[in-house]
Amino acid sequence: MKNQLTTVRSWQRKFFIAFPLLAAVIFTLALALPALAATSNTTVPISGIGTNPCTGENFTFSGNFHVVSKTTIDGNGGAHAKIHGNYENLTGVGDQGNTYHVPATTNEEINAQVGAETTFTQNFTFVSTGSAANFQVHIDLHITVNPNGTITASFDNTRINCSGS
Repeated sequence: MKNQLTTVRSWQRKFFIAFPLLAAVIFTLALALPALAATSNTTVPISGIGTNPCTGENFTFSGNFHVVSKTTIDGNGGAHAKIHGNYENLTGVGDQGNTYHVPATTNEEINAQVGAETTFTQNFTFVSTGSAANFQVHIDLHITVNPNGTITASFDNTRINCSGS
């Protein structure tokens, strides 16, 4: 049981390091612009290694995360953002011959005051085109716009569950 826990924690460290960074980039681009309303269109390359927690298969993955956001900052210190993101050709190839795809799209709407934390859950599925089991990943993402205008992002409560083949 200790090896399985170590594998899951290793998986979380290696793969999910990108998500707080992506969130920070998204919100920094959207909120740092001087206009009262701003739109950004960003593509972020993603690559790394992971392990299917259902089978133990190791795989390498790469692709892009494409984000379009529109943010409005009101006169009362409020920030309002609509965010659409999708994974473009995010594919993994495993050492047991399986291929994984992440056909995920996310739509988030955030209404927050400066200094207040906003939390939402990112959900996506790794779909195997081989014999390996599919698995789902759920991550709680916390975003805060600080009084000086900087953005902080953190994540926790990562959950991974097998969903069958």
